[in-house]
Amino acid sequence: MLSLAEALRNQYVGDVEESWIALGRQAAAMNAEKLTCRLVELQVEIMKNYPVLLTLLDVPPISHARRELIRTRIAEVLLAHQPLLCAQAGAGEAGAITDEFKAALTGYLVPKLKA
Repeated sequence: MLSLAEALRNQYVGDVEESWIALGRQAAAMNAEKLTCRLVELQVEIMKNYPVLLTLLDVPPISHARRELIRTRIAEVLLAHQPLLCAQAGAGEAGAITDEFKAALTGYLVPKLKA
């Protein structure tokens, strides 16, 4: 039987995945500025609606597959739009939201740029 933390984590990851899939369907029709704003808005909405999500992702049993699933969905949004990406780290960026988003982009960009 799933623990409460595992059940919550599975529900939250499923909800988040649905949000990214929905944005992926809309991404091709958006200009780069609108997509960028929506990416940030969605990440903020996720953290507002699921404030313990990042903590739950680290509760044993830890599965890197959960994080990879979220990263994959974000990558699919970007691929749907096919943007020209430029990574620049802003001064003073910190916090779990920024770290998670950076990890998601890194998980997508590093293999692509090394290819």
